[in-house]
Amino acid sequence: NQDKNQLKNILIYSSTALGDFMMNSPAIHALRQTYPSATITLICHKKMYDFLKGGSDWDDLISWDNKLTTLPALVKEIKKRGTPDLTVILHSHTPYDFLSAIIAGTKYVFVDNDKQGNTSKAFGVHSYDDKSLSDVLTARRLDVREVIKKTRFENIDVMPANMTLIRANMEVLMDSTRPQQTRLRSALNAVAEENFYDFCIIDNAPDINISTINALVASDDVIIPIKIDKYAFDGLAELKEQIEDTRDDLNPRLRLAGCLITCFIRADAEKQGEAWLRSRPEYPVFDTRIRYSEKVTESTFSEMPIAEYSRRSGTAMDYIAFVREYLQRGKA
Repeated sequence: NQDKNQLKNILIYSSTALGDFMMNSPAIHALRQTYPSATITLICHKKMYDFLKGGSDWDDLISWDNKLTTLPALVKEIKKRGTPDLTVILHSHTPYDFLSAIIAGTKYVFVDNDKQGNTSKAFGVHSYDDKSLSDVLTARRLDVREVIKKTRFENIDVMPANMTLIRANMEVLMDSTRPQQTRLRSALNAVAEENFYDFCIIDNAPDINISTINALVASDDVIIPIKIDKYAFDGLAELKEQIEDTRDDLNPRLRLAGCLITCFIRADAEKQGEAWLRSRPEYPVFDTRIRYSEKVTESTFSEMPIAEYSRRSGTAMDYIAFVREYLQRGKA
């Protein structure tokens, strides 16, 4: 509810792929309409600079390659244009976007994020009364076993998450007194020493933030579920780059196990998209495809895993086949 005249300098981050920018453009236009007298600076990916140069919804444009090594230069460019009164992070490279905005002296930051806790809901452990992943990332000397919840399924336990993860991401970024990217790994290592679990599966939101980076640092393999469409393909390069950066800087054992095609229907466009994806050597693709089924939508209302809700559905059988394929591939 800031007075329109108080916000004279607005900074917007939309520095990922073209598909993300197209989705962000209505929000950018709304900011232009709401604050017509403000100076709006848009931070875009360097590959997008020539395409976006001269746009009417922003006054200035800064290109950035989303890398930590170029963060000082980015901050310098931001400061040249004055201290931002408001920073809006739409799609970018967390935590470097947030850090650069804070270092540049921004007064207010808005982060678009989505922490729905769908896995917790599916297994019946979603709650705001008990401890969750947010506590694992922010609390000191927390016994992670206090967070892990039993489910109604034998041999499946869940560390729940909820919308407080938005706040937790902010708190982690603001806390420079201890490492930010390794907190989840440290917590899971304490559990792994007990040899109680064979596998740990981390379900991530489709974005890159500090909790996602924690997940990459704690993992051995990355599986990318992908729906066959142009917007999903646009984000693959950025995600692969983040995986490689994490491997180089923080977790040398991390590997991209493969892309898992989901919501597949036998349409010509999807077949062509699948053929394109399988032709790219940089993106390994699992043989199994997860077919689309209305049973999946139904299962969400029942808050049940699809393999329990409709075990004979094509989707459930595909997921079972995928698990077999993944296990057979092993870690070679």
